[in-house]
Amino acid sequence: MKPNIVVALFWLQPALYGQAVENIGPSSRFMEDVSRYDLPPASLSMPKQVKVTRQSYLDFIDAKSVYGIEAITNNPKRGVYGVRHAFPALAQYDAHPDPRHAEAIKKCLHNFDAAVREVVRQHGWHEAYMHDPTLLCMYRKVFTAHGQWSAADERWFREFFLWLNRTVHVWGGEETYWRGPMHRATGEGIMKLLAVQLYPDAPEAAEWKRYGDLQWNDWWSFRDNPINDINYFHGQIFPMILGAHLMGRKEVFTDPEMRKFWDRLIEMTTPDGAVVPFGPAWGWNSHAGERMMALEFVATYTGDGRYRFVAHRLFNYMLQQRDVMVTQHMMDHFSQLGCALAYFVANDAIAPVMPSAASAIIYHKETLRTRKKDGAQTYLTDLDPDPKKAHIDCGLFCTNKTMPFKLCLRSGWNPGDMYMLVDLFPRHEPMNPTGVLGFTRYGSVMACAFDSKGITDWLNMLKVEDVSGKAPRIKNTNPAMADAYYMTVTVPEFRDDPTATYAAVLVDDYNGFPMSVRREFFFIKNRFVLIRDTATTRQAFTARLGPGWSTQNVGPQLGSSWANTYFGAPVVFGRKLHNPQMDLLIYHAPKPDRRLQIIDETADVRRLAMPFTLRYVWEGELKPGVKHTFSQLLLPSIPKRESVKSNMPGAATLDKVLGQGAASGVSVLLDTPEQTVWRVRTEEGREEWVVLNDARAPLDVQGLQTDARRVYLDMQAGKPAHVLAEDGKHLRLAGVNLR
Repeated sequence: MKPNIVVALFWLQPALYGQAVENIGPSSRFMEDVSRYDLPPASLSMPKQVKVTRQSYLDFIDAKSVYGIEAITNNPKRGVYGVRHAFPALAQYDAHPDPRHAEAIKKCLHNFDAAVREVVRQHGWHEAYMHDPTLLCMYRKVFTAHGQWSAADERWFREFFLWLNRTVHVWGGEETYWRGPMHRATGEGIMKLLAVQLYPDAPEAAEWKRYGDLQWNDWWSFRDNPINDINYFHGQIFPMILGAHLMGRKEVFTDPEMRKFWDRLIEMTTPDGAVVPFGPAWGWNSHAGERMMALEFVATYTGDGRYRFVAHRLFNYMLQQRDVMVTQHMMDHFSQLGCALAYFVANDAIAPVMPSAASAIIYHKETLRTRKKDGAQTYLTDLDPDPKKAHIDCGLFCTNKTMPFKLCLRSGWNPGDMYMLVDLFPRHEPMNPTGVLGFTRYGSVMACAFDSKGITDWLNMLKVEDVSGKAPRIKNTNPAMADAYYMTVTVPEFRDDPTATYAAVLVDDYNGFPMSVRREFFFIKNRFVLIRDTATTRQAFTARLGPGWSTQNVGPQLGSSWANTYFGAPVVFGRKLHNPQMDLLIYHAPKPDRRLQIIDETADVRRLAMPFTLRYVWEGELKPGVKHTFSQLLLPSIPKRESVKSNMPGAATLDKVLGQGAASGVSVLLDTPEQTVWRVRTEEGREEWVVLNDARAPLDVQGLQTDARRVYLDMQAGKPAHVLAEDGKHLRLAGVNLR
């Protein structure tokens, strides 16, 4: 197929079907990658899982890389990166102790010492708080265990480690002794507690212990941190995990409330072993190595094989992406660092155990942001009145109020099982409650959050735009707090069974507007998802309203209320990861007063790797109490070549990659604010029905009769393969009783 012909057909294709689709922005949709139609179907090419042992982590550390033992031996001058760079080599040394290698690694640490002292000479302080202090103590522990830690080594380490504690200013300013449960304060508190444990006779020991205990309690009191993202979260738990390990505080892993904290990492991992990004992040699966090592630590301390199972899924996914990872130094380094730490703690006597395959709601302690440290006085104890001390890291802290955090919709733990991660958290930006953060099927990414610190990104959720600019807003009026507004999120209904999960999420004061939004998820496992939004305002205002979907590619299959979308490849650190090719049909229940928009978002640099938003929009005056409902089906399918009839010159061959795809089998038979009925015929001999009927009113649509509140009916070869009917007395199809 000639590329220029593909371009021509793409632009003519909407006219081919007689549809009007609104393009907004300087569209960069020029050419579809038609080779994706010739690739093996994703469902037939899922990679096998390899068995993972402690040795596997060691083998992952590339002897030829810049972090391997020979590279460190040949070039120990790594400056301020030396502690992190040499740690994979430390694992190799531990497995095969060689005094020559021990001395080379120590040279790297001494070069780090010189580099940090130069930073302090220039600026008056350093900011080595997150990884370096705990890793330094790990070096000392390993060398001591192998008899390679001399009296001279200990004299150097004592002087250097105490100096590090005396000169650390984690925010790079004059302020020090930071408080709160965030990454910088946690790093500073733990490095001082480690110094006290190692050198209780240090002049500052009493002061450091008092501060370290207070800071530790800033997060331990709540058994949580305030973080709603990937980057800062792992930055906080890195010193927390290693600090607890080095200080013998096993309760960090075994405490019942902390088990809930760690279980969140299980639920938020895809069946294929990928880390779904949200908030500040480096891209898809960016922190896999750190999550993997965290789970191995928890497994070792608890003896719970579920954590090892998920760690091994993460490792397998890293193996599958290894050839891409080695092309970017940070991705390569953090994966090897994670493997080195996992090697030191992994216990092969703990057998991996598959976690529950059910969908789940996970919870989080409330997060608040204070303007000044005085505002946190009620929640954090003994804040030093010194104006240069006890400022709140990022202004964030937790309360003891528990809130919904994420909705994890899971079909199972088999590779390729369909999975969706939904944001529920109404605190700490980005706030995207009900937004889909990630969606996968057959290992293919079909939804992904982008790096953001914005208040909200309206990510894969119902977006509200104030057209008049005069809409009333619900704002935070507490002068001590810096939060823009507060929302209330509840999950009034949640039901999971082997066939499907139903969840209803209710958000009041939706992103600061005087309105409530109820989003329903009917997650038909390993098939599709029906999402239904109902918005109701308390005050009138003119708005543009409609669900959006962020994606890499839209089309070429398009309709007036639907479009095919796909990700060519998820991106991390600017690199494209391997991604089985899948299509995702976004099909909106058609309404005459709405229009389909394809919005080019490339003016936002965060969206360069995911440039489009597909949106179905209503515009007008919102009136109090009037419901506006949007129903949409998300249907993954394998890309297929199809033919359509066309009289257009030269189109006979080109049409083979068009057609309507899965959309031709989707029918919306009824869609009102009270009821919606969909029929899906995308496979030969198979017919699926989906019903949402909150009122439990009798329905009689195209031969389907029921009074059930929810229905999923899967007819194969004329017989019911799956029948799910909730809260109803009857279900009939074509006169045949199915319940």
